[in-house]
Formats: sequence, structure tokens, C-alpha cells
Amino acid sequence: MKDFYSAKGGTLPKDAPSYIPRQADTDLYQALKQGQFCYILNSRQMGKSSLTVRVANRLRDDGIIVVVFELSSLGTQLTIEQWYDGLVLKVGEQLNLENELDDFWYDNENLGLAQRLEQALRRVVLGHYQQPVVICFDEIDSVRSLPFATDDFFATIRSCYNERAYNPDLERLTFCLVGTARPTDLMTDVQATPFDIGQAIELTGFTFEEAIPLAQGLQGKADNPEAVLRAILVWTGGQPFLTQKVCDLFCRHTEVPLASFDETAYVAQLIETHIIEHWESKDDPPHLTTIRNRLIERDNRKDTWQLLGLCRYILSLSQPEDMREAQANELRLTGLMVKQASGQLRVFNKIYEQVFNQHWLAQAQRETLAENPYLGLSAFQAEDTERFFGREELTARLLEKCRDLYTAQPRLLPILGPSGSGKSSVARAGLIPALQRLPDNIQVEIFTPTEFPLKELARIVASIQDVDSIDKIDEIERLLRAQDNTLLKRVETFTAPLVLLIDQFEEIYTLCEDAADGTAFIDNLITAVQPESKKGLLVILTLRSDFLGATQRHGLLNQIIARQAVIVPMMSEAELRDAIGKPAEQGGHPLELATVALLVEQAAGREGTLPLLQFALTDLWAR
Repeated sequence: MKDFYSAKGGTLPKDAPSYIPRQADTDLYQALKQGQFCYILNSRQMGKSSLTVRVANRLRDDGIIVVVFELSSLGTQLTIEQWYDGLVLKVGEQLNLENELDDFWYDNENLGLAQRLEQALRRVVLGHYQQPVVICFDEIDSVRSLPFATDDFFATIRSCYNERAYNPDLERLTFCLVGTARPTDLMTDVQATPFDIGQAIELTGFTFEEAIPLAQGLQGKADNPEAVLRAILVWTGGQPFLTQKVCDLFCRHTEVPLASFDETAYVAQLIETHIIEHWESKDDPPHLTTIRNRLIERDNRKDTWQLLGLCRYILSLSQPEDMREAQANELRLTGLMVKQASGQLRVFNKIYEQVFNQHWLAQAQRETLAENPYLGLSAFQAEDTERFFGREELTARLLEKCRDLYTAQPRLLPILGPSGSGKSSVARAGLIPALQRLPDNIQVEIFTPTEFPLKELARIVASIQDVDSIDKIDEIERLLRAQDNTLLKRVETFTAPLVLLIDQFEEIYTLCEDAADGTAFIDNLITAVQPESKKGLLVILTLRSDFLGATQRHGLLNQIIARQAVIVPMMSEAELRDAIGKPAEQGGHPLELATVALLVEQAAGREGTLPLLQFALTDLWAR
């Protein structure tokens, strides 16, 4: 349906058929009708302004006087007097009180600007209207660009609320503040902030049930419009702007009605082609660019590096326990992250995961002048190889071992060590980059077994074959479960040599509850790495040494580990010295020799200290 969707951004028209009511509509409407002070602080293009306008119209229908305007319309290159003058003028225009407010404003020049605003609202506005009055200030984050502080403006709003106990008329006046900012970004005086007395209105992505009306616009373009919508939401996570945009793209690029059961693959290809691939040139109106800019364009480069580092933590499905609330709020305001019911953050949707992936984040960190060369509690990744020091000798030994495995042995390299010994880091940032530098044009896939190892292996196989259909992945999973030569057969169809790095292999024993699936997973791996197989699949796995006993459940695997495993040794003092000092040297700010010596002394000969050492170094650099 042409022009059904709003794919250009901005506030939706009053009668837009694609406007989707959410719980926030009810929450804001009821709160403002009851006279509560409200604020909506969320990332851009989440529908804040459209929501505010819709609720304002509902309130007007109830006989409530409503003012809505963007503070950004006042400008930023102003004196404080001009800013307040413009604000009062805007309020007067919408209330048809221009002359009355203008007269009051200039008759009371002896009052301070904030006090004059409060008196103008109390005496002129409430004096003229007997109905409740709601004033909505949108784009409040624009005050951050003003050449003067606006603490008094926000304190005035708080004062109007606090003085209700002494002046009942003020119960008829309430405010709604809308924008993309943290409260601490807007004012420095925490004692006068209005953000601790009001109701925060939470905006979330569309659920499928909420988004059902959007399927109307897909009529005639698909046999099953609701299935298309569901496939779209899988990618957008219900993010309002992206959901509207993808629906619009679907309508514009689908000439023949899409057949049922083709929705998942078709939508995935549409998004890859028109949004993700070369996204910088296709991001119109800017959406992904807005997120990128919010991530990297800040005054303090070290803050930028830390924020990108937090994104890398969360993208790897972990979250530092000591992450400050301010950092979590900042990540949410970028639009990249959302808060889960558990309070933990996650990436909003699959599109963001594809665009702002580990490679992009690592590259952005490298381009940040204040880059922290240490990774805290995170394992090193292939992108971090340039700052991975101290394991050169072990990496060389592992690389030689891989070459030896292409002779008459099963091509499986187990890397064993206790927790915190650096197994994952040496595999990801040492061995894998070394293999990729060889002239063999190998393809590398890295994954962890998770609780569903066969599904993960099926997903990897499907991605190599450029298959993203859920049904196809399920089919591969069923074959892996039924036949131990399924992986071998698939590998024989690949054109390039394949290396599978299975990190945290102990998840087979800690997470996978289906023992038969764990066995089928291992059997497929062992069959595919036998010397007689035509294609040279190489499997590298990292395993905590305390799970060596568990491998006895799988005899062949246990025997291969006994013959071919490489134990990750404790780092020597010389290796520790390199791991501690060289990243800082490379970053242009070498550590003092005494500091390096003290850290070496504290870490040498102690089991499992490497993650804590990296964490301490990360904190030391940040200070």
C-alpha cells in the first residue's frame, strides 16, 4: 500500500495510519491527565515526538489546554534573555495570550528570568484558563548547546510542582519534558532537578501484537502479510523507525506477491541489500549514522573508548558487574542498547548487531585517540592481535602443531588450561590471526557450543553455504542429530579450507542438557577431521582442564586429547612483562618500570590471574 508507512522520520501526522499505540500512550495520557509531571528521555527515532503529539490531541479532546513545541526551535546562539523571551512568546502563541504574556514580561523586568517565567505561568496562564494546563517541551537536549546554564529553568518546573501544597491552583499546571539526554546532562544542581519527582515514561519496541496494524500496508504484497511482519520484527526488534522503514522497503521492492513460507529468507535478503550492505551510503534519513555519531562523537576520547569497550562486552553476551548506571543510560540513549527485564543490557536488534559488530567496534576503538590498550575481563579477539603480547612462543607452537595435523592425524587441536589461563585469548588473538596470514585462503568460524550445540553447528554450516532460512538450519540440525557424517559431507562441498574454533568446549558438559545431542555434536566433529576425509577441516577447541575427566564419556575424543592436546602454560616473568608493558608502549604512554615490576611480582606464579591482571591494567589506564 503506497505511502502507508512513514519511512522519512520525524513526527507522524495526526491521522497517520501507521501510528502504533503502545503502553506508553496510556501511561503518558493517564499521568498527564492526573496532573503528574512526566518526562520521556529515550534514544532518537523511538517515536517520542509522535507519542507526545498524539497524547496532546487526546488531552485537548478532554478539554485540557496543551502547549507542545520544540525547545530547539528557539535556537542556540542566543543570550539567556533572548532564550526566555522566545520561550514565553511560543507559549503565548499557542495559548492566544501573546499580548497578555508580553505585557507581563516587560512590566516585571525587575524579576529574575526564571522567577518571571514562573509568575507569568501562574498569574497570566492559570489566571486566564480555569482548565488544567499541560506544557510539553520537546527536544530538551538542545539546552546542552546553549552558551549558558539552564539549571534555573528546570528548577522553576520543580518549584511549580513543590508549591502545589501551598497554592492549589498549581495543581492545574503540569509539564512533560521530552528528549534524548540523561538528567545529569541537562543540569548540574541535583538538588533542584525535576527528574526525581516526575514519572518516567518508558518507550519500548513494538511487540508483534502491537504492530499488527502495520500488516494492513502489506496487503497485496504477500500471501501472508502477518508472517512478513513477524519476519521484519525479528530483524528490527520492533524499533519504530526501522520497522516502518523495512515495511516501506518491502512494499517498494516487491513486485509480485510473496508466497507463504518465503518470508524469512526474503526479508533477510531485503534488509541485507537495502540497509546493512554499504549502510553509510544508504542511511537516508540518517538512523544508523545517528547511533554511530552518538557512540563516537564526544568531547572526552577516553570516554568514547570506554563506551565502545562496554559495547564489545555486551555484544559478547557478558556485562561488567561494575558498569555505572550513567554508562548504562548513555548506551541506551545511543539507541544501540535496550534494558532487559533482568536489568541487563542487550543490543536492540539484529540489524544493529550486523552493523555495529565486534569488528566495527574494534576499528572504532583503534581510531579513538584515547584508546585503552587493555581489555579488562574480556577475552582477546582476532581484532585485538596487534595488542596481544606475551604469547608469541605459544602461538608459534600451536601454529606448528596445526601444520603437523595435516599429515596422518585427526585434524583436531585441543587447547587445555585452567580457568583464567588465557586459552581463549591465545586461540582467538594468537593462533587464528596466524592461520589467516598463511597463503591458504582459509575460512574461519568461531563459536561456543551453548546449550544447543547442534543448532550452533547447523547455523555455522548454513552461514558458510549462504543459507539463512530457519527451515534449512533446522533441516541441517536434524541431519547432524541422525548421521555422524553430516558435517563431513557438508565440508566436502566447501571450496576453501575451513577452520572451526570451538571456544569454551566445556559447555558441552555444563550447558547442554541433552546428552544425545552432545554426543552427536562430538561424533560429527571427529568423523569430519579424520585423515582420510578429502577436505582439510581443522577443528580447534579450548577446554578447561578440570573437564578433562568428563571427556572420558566420549572415548575417541578423550584419546585424541591425550595424544594431541597442547597445555597452556603459566606465563613466564618475561612474558608477563611483555603482556603488561608493551600495549601501553604501543599506545604511546609507557608504564613506569616500577609499576610493571610490581605487577609482574604480583601475578607471577599465581593461577588464574590473567583476567584480573588485564582488569587492573584497564582501570590503571583509565585513571
